Amino acid sequence: MDSKTTKILTIAVIVIVIAAALTVFFVMNNKDDKGKTSLGSGRLLVYGNADNDDYYDEADVDLIKKIADSGNWDSKKNPFADANNDGKVNQDDVAYMQNFLKGGKGKMYYIDHYGNTSYFNYPLGDRKIAVVGSSSGGYHGLIAGQMLGFYDKITAADSSLRTMDESIYPGVSKLKDIGNYNSGDIDTTVENIMTAGCSVALGGVYQPVYDAMHQIPGEYDYILLYTSAFIATGGGPDVVAKTMTMGVLLDCADEAREYVRYYDDIQSQVKKAASELKNMSYVICYNTKNAVTTHIDTVANDGSCAGDTWMIYNHLPMTDIADHSGKNYYEVDIETVLQWDPDVIFVVVSGNTAETAEEAKAVFEERAAYFSESRAYKSGMVFGSYYAVMGTVIGVSQLNLLASYLWPGSFNEEAGWDTLQKCLDDTLINHIDVRKSGYTYLYRMNAKA
Repeated sequence: MDSKTTKILTIAVIVIVIAAALTVFFVMNNKDDKGKTSLGSGRLLVYGNADNDDYYDEADVDLIKKIADSGNWDSKKNPFADANNDGKVNQDDVAYMQNFLKGGKGKMYYIDHYGNTSYFNYPLGDRKIAVVGSSSGGYHGLIAGQMLGFYDKITAADSSLRTMDESIYPGVSKLKDIGNYNSGDIDTTVENIMTAGCSVALGGVYQPVYDAMHQIPGEYDYILLYTSAFIATGGGPDVVAKTMTMGVLLDCADEAREYVRYYDDIQSQVKKAASELKNMSYVICYNTKNAVTTHIDTVANDGSCAGDTWMIYNHLPMTDIADHSGKNYYEVDIETVLQWDPDVIFVVVSGNTAETAEEAKAVFEERAAYFSESRAYKSGMVFGSYYAVMGTVIGVSQLNLLASYLWPGSFNEEAGWDTLQKCLDDTLINHIDVRKSGYTYLYRMNAKA
């Protein structure tokens, strides 16, 4: 991004909680600030985007005028024509939308991580952002800041985030400390955010913090969006829609569309080859730490799933054969995985990433060995990645490389490495050599680091 070289090391912590969910989901109309709405076919989920495209612009104003003049509003086809979220479309919505396009202030309504209607006090302006949440969730705010160009506005962060790798999150140790997020003590979290001089927060998707911030007089916000590919229970936007939506809220729509174009290109490449690929069965084993039990990431019967699951099942011609009649994450004996007998086992590791590829390889070799009695292991078909990449907005960048490992005759490995490098160059402030970094390491058996 053009602005990347000017990004400052200080970070303003906004708790943006991004709802990970399905591209198309069904909910009900509601006139309240918090409620469900029937979504159209688009992925920019901001009220006012009447035509459901990737742009928040004058074309939307024209359509809102047309609908208002006709008195005929199809709330299922054009749900976001109701720019002010009052349950009807009229000239008030035209004025409401025009105000935002001129940079005016107001409540900008959007669909959050949970598929609900939330609002943000637009615009961000010169307000400072705090990043809330532990290293298992808050880092999404730091990634979003770099990718979308608001990293210089992040000035505070959760204590656990301030110890993370500076090569990935530059200047993070210098951010103001807002303590560790505690769901049982929301008041302290909000007080620390305010004391740090921040009026916007993001990171994990914490509804109680959102509610508390909006009870404070003035313009205080928590953004219920994040760059995890997690799909929420009950329906909500996927990581592409979350990125697009956050882009408009924070006045970085061009950067968001740049990512979406990149995503669309990779998705089309994979889909183009998919019809000729052999479908394989798989199971995702999450944070396996011994040879007896593991945890499974899968799609639950309500459609919810973790980001690593969404990234694989939504893009690759593969079949998840884990039991998904219940939760999207649960513990099983490794013997159960052996009985499922998948063609491929994905080993996903959460938490801090290794610094180098050699160190990451050692981590994944140990985890893979827990499945040494499986057909997948004996066939050399155990692969692995850190959730911090595969389960997030960056995960799409690994798909071509992973596909080259799974179907070497149909995908080019060097092209996969190039795609991964380009994504990291476009996303992060610091240059990361993806072939040497532990952060982006994609494990395959019998391969050199």
